[in-house]
Amino acid sequence: MEIENHWACGRPMAKYKGAYPMGFLERLDKRIGLKGKKVLTLFSGSSKYGDTVDIKPEVNPTYIADCRKKLPIKDNLYDVVIADPPYDSYNINYSTKLYKESFVKPYSFTKEAVRVCKKGGFICILHQLVYKTLEGTVRYAIIPITTGPNQRIRVLNIFKKL
Repeated sequence: MEIENHWACGRPMAKYKGAYPMGFLERLDKRIGLKGKKVLTLFSGSSKYGDTVDIKPEVNPTYIADCRKKLPIKDNLYDVVIADPPYDSYNINYSTKLYKESFVKPYSFTKEAVRVCKKGGFICILHQLVYKTLEGTVRYAIIPITTGPNQRIRVLNIFKKL
């Protein structure tokens, strides 16, 4: 397992709340390789890399589904699964405020992420938390990400499926 110093990315500049930090996907591509791989992004209506899953049909996801429940996807289909769930906690609830959805518990989607990922593939979780090692995986890297002054540090947890 590797802990990198950190990635300094720009603030998200998308028209919707919850976008990736600027430069995040490019850095992730350099780190684990996304181009030419089958990539699934959870909690997202759009991605320049592969398929997406979101609960809201108006954001045009590949799959309209709740990432906290069984996904309509075959086992072991994707080389990379990226999850950027709302950063809910007991005193901050982005799911309700921003998306009008119920609280997203930190590990509520991880079993499905591992299930749809191929053996040897990567599960990448961008969150405020350092996640414990997911069942059926090994920890590959922990990367703290900053996006500017007065911004909360995010953590990229990367796991490799066994």
